[in-house]
Amino acid sequence: MTIRAPRSLLPSLAMVVIAACGDDRPAPLPDDRPTIQLSVRALAFELDAYAPDPVPPASAQVLVASSAPLAGAPTAAVRYESGDGWLTRDLAASSSGAAITVTPRPGLLAAGTYRATVQVHWEGAANAPATVAVALTIRPHPQTWRAGAPTLARRSGHTTTALPGGGAVAVGGFSADASIERLDAQARSWSTAGALTYPRYNHSATLLADGRVLLAGGDTQREEGPDPGPTWEIWDPGANRVTGSGSLASAHEWHGAARLLDGRVLLAGGYRTVDGKTVATQSCELFDPRTGTSIATEPLHGVAPDATPPEPTVAVRLEDGTGRVLALTWSPDGRAIGAELFDPERETWTPVAARAQPRVQHGTAALPGGRVLVFGGWDPEASRPLRSAELYDPVGDAWTPAGELHVARIYLGSATVVLPSGKVLVAGGALNRPDEIPFRYTELVETYDPGTGAWTIAGALQHPLVTHTVTVLADGSVWAVGGMQDLDGRPDVWREPAGAP
Repeated sequence: MTIRAPRSLLPSLAMVVIAACGDDRPAPLPDDRPTIQLSVRALAFELDAYAPDPVPPASAQVLVASSAPLAGAPTAAVRYESGDGWLTRDLAASSSGAAITVTPRPGLLAAGTYRATVQVHWEGAANAPATVAVALTIRPHPQTWRAGAPTLARRSGHTTTALPGGGAVAVGGFSADASIERLDAQARSWSTAGALTYPRYNHSATLLADGRVLLAGGDTQREEGPDPGPTWEIWDPGANRVTGSGSLASAHEWHGAARLLDGRVLLAGGYRTVDGKTVATQSCELFDPRTGTSIATEPLHGVAPDATPPEPTVAVRLEDGTGRVLALTWSPDGRAIGAELFDPERETWTPVAARAQPRVQHGTAALPGGRVLVFGGWDPEASRPLRSAELYDPVGDAWTPAGELHVARIYLGSATVVLPSGKVLVAGGALNRPDEIPFRYTELVETYDPGTGAWTIAGALQHPLVTHTVTVLADGSVWAVGGMQDLDGRPDVWREPAGAP
C-alpha cells in the first residue's frame, strides 16, 4: 500500500509519515470474516506554537482496504489521549471512499508533543475499529520568554516599578506582606530593599519625578493591625528603603493613580473598608511629594461597582502634553461604560463619550499623541470574556474599534505595558472568572501596533500567569513578576526583537 498526500500540502507543515511495508498486513481472523488493512501505522506532524490560524484542509490520507468486499465506505473518529492530549478542535478526521484524511488544527497550543489515535470503522469488519496513531509536535515560538532570576518572595496583587537608573522595585502583595525587593538589572538578581510601614496589596505605586516611588492605599491580609488604605509611604532608591509615610485624605484600594505634569499624584476612586466591608468610593485627592500632603479634590461622577471581586478604577494620563487624566468607571446609570477627564488646572472632572462596549478587568494603555487603548476584559452584561478593543480619541471625544485579541482574556490591568517601540503588550491573564471552576489562565503574549491597528502573537510566558505585573525596564527588557501561578518564583523575561513587524 502507498500513502497519497494532496499536492496542496504546505511545506511549513513539515509532515512526516511513516508507512508500513506492503506485506505487513494483519492476518485474517479465524472465522475468515473480512478485516480492515491500513497502509499507515502512524502519522506525525510538526507545526509552530501558537499558530493563530488553522492549518489549511490539506494533510495526509490513509488508504483503507479490506480482505473481502464490505458494504458502504469506511468512517473515522478521533480518540484523544488524557492528560496533555489535544482538544477536540485540534484534530479532524474525515473519510471519502476508501481514504481517511487527517487534518491537524492546532489553534493556540503550547510547545510540546500531543498524541491521539484515529479509529477507522467499516461496517462488517471483524477487526473494527482499526487505529492509526497520530503525533503532533509543536515547536517553541521564537519569542517564548525565558526564566529570570528568582524573587525572594512569592507575591500577587503587588506592584513592580521600573527605576530610571535601571532595575525595578517589587512591593507588597498577597503573601509577601511588607516585603520590598529590588532587581539589579545588570546582575539579574533580587535583594531586600527595606520593608513597608504598613503591609499592603492592591495598592498603587507611582514613580515620582525625582525617582522615588509613592506607595498609596491598598488592603492588608492581616486580620489584625492598622488599615493601610488611608496611608501613603515613599520608597527612596538612594536610601534603598522607605523614608517617609503619612495619611491620605481618604482611604483607597483598587484605585487609580496617575502622576501629573507638575509632579503631583492624582488618586482616584476605588474602594475603602467600612466596618469590615469593602464599599466603592468616588473620592479623589492630590498628593504633593514636595510637602508630603494629600488634599481632597472633586470626586468622580462615576463609581466603581459593589462587586466581588472589586473592579479597579483605571486612571491614565493622556500622552498629549495637556496633563489630563482619563478615568474609566461605571457610569451613573450603572453600566461599565463610564469615562471622564480630569483637568489638572481646574482640578475638575468632566464626563466624556461613553465606551461602546461594557467591560471590566480590562487592559488600558495611553498611546503617544493622546489616544487611549482599552481592550479585553469581561462583559458584565453578557457574562463572557472579550476579544474586542477600542480607542478613545480626546480630540473628537469618540471611541472607535481597534481590532481583536487572538484570545479573550481578563485581569489585564497590571499585565499591560507600552513598549519602547510604541506598541502595547499584554502578557497572560485569565480566561474566565475566579468563581468558575476551574479558574484558567493563559501564557499567551500579544502586541498591538497603533500604526497598523493589528494584534500579533508575540510568544508566550514560561507558564500561565494572572494577577502578576509586567514591567518594561530602562534597558528595554520586559519582566513578568509574581502572580497566582508563580510556580517557581522565577520571573519571565522578554525583549522585543529588533525590527519586529
